[in-house]
Amino acid sequence: MDVRSILSEVPDYQSFFTMDEMDRSSHQLAQEYPETVELFEIGRSRRGHPINCLKIGHGSRNVLAFASPHPNEPIGSTMLEFLTRKIASDPKLWKDLDVTWYCIKSVDPDGTKLNEGWFKGPYNILNYARNFFRPAGFEQVEWTFPFEYKTLKWDKPIPETAALAALIREIKPVFMYSLHNAGFGGVYWYISEDMPEVYPKLWALVDELGLPLRLGEPEMPYAKAFAKAVYRQSSTKDNYEYVAKFQKKDPALVIKHGGGSFDFVKEVCDAFTLVCEAPYFFNTDIANLSDSDMLRSEAVLVSCDISDEFNDFCREHVQRMERYVTPGNSLFTAVKAFSQAGSSESKRNWAMTSPECQRMATVAEKFTNLYSTRFYSALSVGMLMRSAQRELCEDPDAPEDKAETLKQVRDLAWDKLKATCEFLEREIDYQVVPIRKLVTIQLASGLYYLHEVLKKS
Repeated sequence: MDVRSILSEVPDYQSFFTMDEMDRSSHQLAQEYPETVELFEIGRSRRGHPINCLKIGHGSRNVLAFASPHPNEPIGSTMLEFLTRKIASDPKLWKDLDVTWYCIKSVDPDGTKLNEGWFKGPYNILNYARNFFRPAGFEQVEWTFPFEYKTLKWDKPIPETAALAALIREIKPVFMYSLHNAGFGGVYWYISEDMPEVYPKLWALVDELGLPLRLGEPEMPYAKAFAKAVYRQSSTKDNYEYVAKFQKKDPALVIKHGGGSFDFVKEVCDAFTLVCEAPYFFNTDIANLSDSDMLRSEAVLVSCDISDEFNDFCREHVQRMERYVTPGNSLFTAVKAFSQAGSSESKRNWAMTSPECQRMATVAEKFTNLYSTRFYSALSVGMLMRSAQRELCEDPDAPEDKAETLKQVRDLAWDKLKATCEFLEREIDYQVVPIRKLVTIQLASGLYYLHEVLKKS
């Protein structure tokens, strides 16, 4: 398999695909290649949208790739638009590998639709934040798989997760690619087992594309690195033990979701798993390993202060508007859940007691804590604004007290969101990553790792 040749064919995409566009292209592909492509539903979303899966090829080993497990992450959907057409039109790819591909362009159609406001641009942090949606943990496809560990038991998979779980049980993939991506920062990976023969190829490609690796704080303090920007796939068990150690309370009272797809597939068939996180926006400081002017513990505590301040703001206004919210406002549900779950107690205790935090922070770690944290925290404010606006639109004749409260929340959230984005625009010289580069690194990651997995299976 000539990976470099395949990468050279990735189009210069100018925007991301909407749900309707993806559905149409999937139906068209199945019609064009009826001998090798089968399109079928694995289930329906909570709002009744089909969750379509493309089955391509007739190999003896199954590969599963699913996009939008978090619906604010459409790079994987775009990558599958390219990959599914490539393997359908070039059967040699799957025949040489002896695989059957199962590809889902969006496993969360409802959430995808709620992000389409920024899919066509303009691509800047304000437009992204004001049109952003990410479900509450207990409504995410990725984190509602059945799970049981010590005191934590989760048996409430949402319909989308249940459909994906049923497919995993049926096909038992040798390789599963959960197509996530980052918002701001650098490129990094999660994998189920160490595979050092692949890392140099990916590092070289990232450098060739002019992108930085994410070398600052890991996404979770308990993430274990195999190599630079490459982490062992974290599970709900890891989260459980982290909370138990640093928060001194029953983790089942803190973790309000189930297992991840990694937890589930490990029990079903122990497939090799991969996540490639590539960002829409980046600053080169994210890869700077020079010492900064702060202790790492100080930088982490500033990050906690930023998170707490944004969560306090959201909680205050969630309480103000809660009695006016109609059932089914998933934007409001998400803001409420994230602001309530946003306690920094574990992270603060980790920063103050862990030896690895008692050294100077690198520039990358300082950047992650002071700026990336502010960017991600602002996203909940954007959802707060949208949730209030949605209620106003759906009830144009609302009583005066309801209308006034919702307008105040909407306007205050907009002011805070705009001020935060203006601050970030002033303080950091960020760059917007072309979509072609994002698709290229995600596709390369999948193909390089798949090649090594198939040699071992």
